[in-house]
Amino acid sequence: MCVMKYTLFPFFEDSEPAYTQKELAEFENRKVTYNGEEMTEYDATQKQREMERRIRATKRELAGYDAGINATDDDSLKADLQAAFDRKSVLLKKQEAALKDFTKQTGLIRDRSREQVSAHFDTTKGKVVSFNKSVSQKAVYANKNSIALKTENAQYKEYLYKLSNGEIALKEHQENILKQFEDGNLFVVLKKRKVKLDDLAAFTAVTKAEFALFTKGKNVIFLKGSYSSCTIPASLLQKLIDEKWIFTGHSHPTFTGLKASFADISVLKRFTWQKESRIIDLSGKTKPFTANEQDWFNDLLGVKNGNI
Repeated sequence: MCVMKYTLFPFFEDSEPAYTQKELAEFENRKVTYNGEEMTEYDATQKQREMERRIRATKRELAGYDAGINATDDDSLKADLQAAFDRKSVLLKKQEAALKDFTKQTGLIRDRSREQVSAHFDTTKGKVVSFNKSVSQKAVYANKNSIALKTENAQYKEYLYKLSNGEIALKEHQENILKQFEDGNLFVVLKKRKVKLDDLAAFTAVTKAEFALFTKGKNVIFLKGSYSSCTIPASLLQKLIDEKWIFTGHSHPTFTGLKASFADISVLKRFTWQKESRIIDLSGKTKPFTANEQDWFNDLLGVKNGNI
């Protein structure tokens, strides 16, 4: 059975229309300008609706990622979801800034109610999720953190450049760590808070040697290599495998062409409990790599998603 619903409105035969034909024509022909390009007001409103739809879609994704972060006990999955949440947070702020600029240039009214999303059932999470105040605040924080991180990365890149040219000395805490290799030690064990992946680039900038970092709980093992490699002593490698340490990453003494070597992926293959490790170069740039030989070969050839 088909049920039809109708809404009735009174019509008076002698009533005046809301707009004259001339006014309707003026509305259809009214122009606005955006980034120096002229468009009709109608086209502008359609573009505004498209921008609003994209904002709503991003908010729904953020709500889904937040629900996943709160639901999982898997640290690796939680980290992946948080990284995705942070990226989408930055995207959301860019989308909102673009819409604000668009309405300012065109003179259209921004209606924030059209940017809101209601609670919905996320089939991938199997639960109802919503972009509420809590998620919104997390997104704002993630975006601010991203801006601060970009500034910090730019400053560290300059620091590495000056280290490489011998213009400045290592920071005091880095100098103290490096001194522990002066007695011929190939590796040292430190507290996790003492050293991080960024430090490896600084040490390589000064010594021109590669360094590697392994993590387990609150401790790290810091290994010094040579200019061309960072060989892990057999006894240390066995310890790392037996105790299931994480191969956090290693440095390469280059500024460009950051790629894993076949030796790099051969080492990572021994760490069967982790999916990827990272490389850092003298510009502070980091790049993940896996133990998959096809991934390595594709990267070597510059192949992405099956295309060169």
